[in-house]
Amino acid sequence: MFIHRHLLLLSICVFLPAARPATPTPESEFRLLQNWAGPGASRLGFTPESLKAFLADRLADLSAARQPAWSAWLKGLEASTNPSLRAWALARRVEAGDYDAYPALQEAITEHLLGISKPGSGRSDRIITDPPWTGTFRMPEPLRLDHASIFWRSLRKTLEASPERNLDGGTYAVWCFGTHPDQKDLILNLASQVQARPTVHNQQADPWNDPRFWIVLDWTITWGGRVDVETIRTALKEGPSRTAFDRAISALSAIPGYFADSAQEPSDEHPPKPQAEPTPTAAMPVHFDFSQIRIKEQPPAPRYPDEARQRKMMTNLIMDIIVDPEGRPVSCRPRPGPWLGFFAATGATYGLRWRFHPALLNGIPQFARFRLTMPFRLRN
Repeated sequence: MFIHRHLLLLSICVFLPAARPATPTPESEFRLLQNWAGPGASRLGFTPESLKAFLADRLADLSAARQPAWSAWLKGLEASTNPSLRAWALARRVEAGDYDAYPALQEAITEHLLGISKPGSGRSDRIITDPPWTGTFRMPEPLRLDHASIFWRSLRKTLEASPERNLDGGTYAVWCFGTHPDQKDLILNLASQVQARPTVHNQQADPWNDPRFWIVLDWTITWGGRVDVETIRTALKEGPSRTAFDRAISALSAIPGYFADSAQEPSDEHPPKPQAEPTPTAAMPVHFDFSQIRIKEQPPAPRYPDEARQRKMMTNLIMDIIVDPEGRPVSCRPRPGPWLGFFAATGATYGLRWRFHPALLNGIPQFARFRLTMPFRLRN
């Protein structure tokens, strides 16, 4: 879909396999994950038995990846030529506090972020950040570290001790995939320290030169409610920082209900269980794969965001969409990811324009949650 021959080819694609069978089995569900993990994964030990056992141990104890058997298993998976599986294995080790894996994980995430951010970067953007959803194998995301993990507690302590020295673009590459609702007090702390400063590449005093501003803005866009927006705005210094924040937030504020309430963290670890007589609400929707959702109307591609185009920025925007029992979107907010200040308003407005057939569970239309990936790409 060409918007303008000099601007953009925006395509909507969902990194999910074909629709699941009507009655999924652990074997059929694992085949979805085999496709995601890439050829040769089974030879490295990525089997239904090993994965199911590891996920069970991780659910009981986030530090399970440091156990000798699981540490060796994950290090074996890092030999994969598939960047998604390799990043997933590194993330599980770092999550458990095995910081020997951190430099390689940061490099993988930074490479992925650069690959989806700049035209002509020559970097790989092949990491698939959203593994297939199955009932048996609830896979954490490869670039997302659990908020309750040893890593996040350590990083938070480090930032609070010396944010100026320890927060840089590489840290942001890891952080942007791991924002969480419970970080609000830390976000306010970072907001109060944002500096509008010049750099070698940008001689103007600009808060976009400070990664703390990116983190504060990303958190607000992903999780903030009306009260959060005003509290964070007040924490930012008057001048360029507050002006840039207002400009980024204004388009989202114009979307009805976007900041009405604080968003709740979707639970990948504990999804809602199907019931014989389900009673989900808009706040507690049933999780579906996009492959299970039938599209009624896909709107034309939107105009590429002006500020992103001016800065030659790109991204893979992953949106959480909630639809009502008639298939109409009632909420559309981004998953944690990079550069949300440039793309979230366009993505949310576009997502709300889709129409779907009702999502059925046991033949009953549901409030449903699913994910839609929107790759924004500029031509070189």
